[in-house]
Amino acid sequence: MHQILHTARITRPRIALQAALSSVLGSYLSGTHVTIFSANVMIAALVTGLVCAFGFVINDYHDAAADSISKPHRSIPAGIVSRRAALGLAIFLATVAFFLACILGFWSATAALLLIGLSAAYSLFSLKTKVLLGIGTVAFLTSATVLYGGLAAGGLSSANVIFMALLFLNQCSLETLYTLEDMPGDARAAVATTAVRLGPLATLWLFQVFTLAFLLLCIVPWLLGLTSNSYIVAMLVCTILPTLLVLAFVRVTYDNSNVHRARLALRVIRMLSIIPVLLLH
Repeated sequence: MHQILHTARITRPRIALQAALSSVLGSYLSGTHVTIFSANVMIAALVTGLVCAFGFVINDYHDAAADSISKPHRSIPAGIVSRRAALGLAIFLATVAFFLACILGFWSATAALLLIGLSAAYSLFSLKTKVLLGIGTVAFLTSATVLYGGLAAGGLSSANVIFMALLFLNQCSLETLYTLEDMPGDARAAVATTAVRLGPLATLWLFQVFTLAFLLLCIVPWLLGLTSNSYIVAMLVCTILPTLLVLAFVRVTYDNSNVHRARLALRVIRMLSIIPVLLLH
């Protein structure tokens, strides 16, 4: 039982569930009036969750040597889960995701295959060591769940595009903080991530740029008359003002522990941001 729990843990079930939720939101925002609990919507959510889990497992498999230096507590370097078992799990997750996607049709299957391939490429080609490319890849994979959900529902709307763009920039901010938080361990393991290459101050500046771009995009749909006043009020309360506080906190009191707190706070804000996102419909 202990090993089963650790094997399940490397799939990052909480984040995989968030990916599935983003797909459901994508279906809701598609404007096709599809039933949220319809088979297509639920299958698409399952596909995105499985692809997300695959990405984490194949990354842990590939990074086992580096993790033994920077993150020895993880299941594979700790010897609790073998690399062979992780590889087998990754293949299983990708296979199930693809065959489920085939139920949805050719384009959904093709999109799932592309997402699986990009997830594998991120790890196998060490894209995290390419300045901005690793961050952008993770952000694209995260935000693509929205389009996948809309595709499964039978159509895409302007709300899908807005939500995807918001999620992309938000993930860029979060991923930049991840690289900053992991920088000491990555440097010890000789993994040249964006933070290791740029240094802490430049990486913090990059985080601020992504975050300000995200906040600006939050108000653009309202300025263009695409949303109601309820949207901008909810966005101000749930997203913009809390994010500005986090931004100021990191800038004034920068150290690694505060970066960790800021990242956790942004994750909470992301969940609260579901409220204004629902008003995009």
